Order: sequence, then C-alpha cells, then structure tokens
Amino acid sequence: MFLNGSFRRFAACSVRVGRFGCSQGACPMFNEYHSKAVDMEQPYYGKKKELLQNALHHVPELGFTNEALARGAQDSGYTSLPAVLFPRGGLDLFDFFHYVQRKALHELKPHLSTIPSMKERIIELLWARLYANRDVNRHLPSILALSSRPLNIRHSLKTLGLLANEILFLAQDSSNDFQWYTKRAAVASIYGLSELYMTRDTSPDFGDTYRFVSHRMDHAASLNSIRREIGSWLTFQSRAVSNIMRSKGF
Repeated sequence: MFLNGSFRRFAACSVRVGRFGCSQGACPMFNEYHSKAVDMEQPYYGKKKELLQNALHHVPELGFTNEALARGAQDSGYTSLPAVLFPRGGLDLFDFFHYVQRKALHELKPHLSTIPSMKERIIELLWARLYANRDVNRHLPSILALSSRPLNIRHSLKTLGLLANEILFLAQDSSNDFQWYTKRAAVASIYGLSELYMTRDTSPDFGDTYRFVSHRMDHAASLNSIRREIGSWLTFQSRAVSNIMRSKGF
C-alpha cells in the first residue's frame, strides 16, 4: 500500500540526514534548526488571513471543507469563495489551523520556564497542541486520510516537521548533529501517533490521550528506540488511515 512506502521514505530520510547531512529541500521535515527562520515567515495576511480565520469558526460544525471556506468567505464579505486563493480546498484550511495552533504554543513560554525537565516540557507542548484539536477532533479522520494520499504526503510531513521544530525550540533543546535529527523525528512521530490515537479516544477530556503521550515519551527517552518509535507510527498510521479511506470510499 502507498502509505507504507511513503512513510518508509520519511523514516529513511530521518536516519540518512543524521549520518550524511541533508541538502536544502531534500528532506522537508528538517530544513530549519529552530523556529526563528519560520517566525520570519508570514504566509498569511490581509483578506486571505481574515477569510481563513472566519472559516475556522465553522470547522467544528462543517469540518475542514470547502463549505467551511465558503462560510468564511461570506463572513468576510465575499459573495462567493475565491477558489484561486485555496487551490487545495480543505487542506489549505487545515494548514492554516496547524499554523495558528503551532504559533499559539508560544503562549506557554512563562509556564514552561517553571518546568525543570525537558521531557516534561515536551510532553506539555505536545499535549497543548493535541488538546487544541478537541473541538475539531471528530473531523480529523477525514482530513488526515486526505493528507496521507500520495500527492499530499510530502506537504504533510513538512507540517509535522515544523511542529517538531517549534516544540523542541520552545522546550529549549540545544542538541545538534545526529541528536537534532533523531529528537525531531521522535517528536514528529509521537505527535502523529497521538493525533491518530486521539481520534478514537472516548475517555473524559481525552485523558487516555495524555497518558498515551506520556507513555510514548518514556518509550522514546532512549535514542536507541527511535527506529521502533517511527516504526510504530508507520504501522499505526498505515492501518488507521487505510481503514478511514476505505470507509470514505477512497
């Protein structure tokens, strides 16, 4: 199945760059060492940003869909959705949601400064990002299935990489060389696993997901476990998304 091949390429990339280095653009997850370069990037502004912000208000009801974008356009004063601004439809809205929630993690800086353990800071950041999905959680299976299709997978991995960069930067990680790559691969894998787990979590206030995150962090504490961590993600992702896509008729 295509998912196995795509995610194996991700795993191979994360190991390869640690040993031999990675040319610019070759491995989309790992181009920036921390968030400063990303902070200078402002991909959303003006009317487009306003439309996307308005569309997010409709996601809990409508999901990451063209319909939610159309409602956002109406709220922004458009009579119809300017499709040229959003060629990927709901995926463009999903990207904006990721961007907003990734930037919102910076609000945790004062709280993070009171946590002495880096592992605990990473858990706090992972959980904060996951908990931000609570109001849209029921819509995630469909958009994650779409994100995992062959044409979209590279972009999805880049999005995971940006999140991993942000989390490790805010957690004040100072590692470099091989550890830089392995830690970010681990954080990205743990988030991906936990996000999928959360879509099936029926426990009060997603308590089981929090415990799942903590368990995965304990499991990944040793750098020797990185391949197993990524392998777990590949297996979980492949099975879960395969089931979702079958149910949606893909």
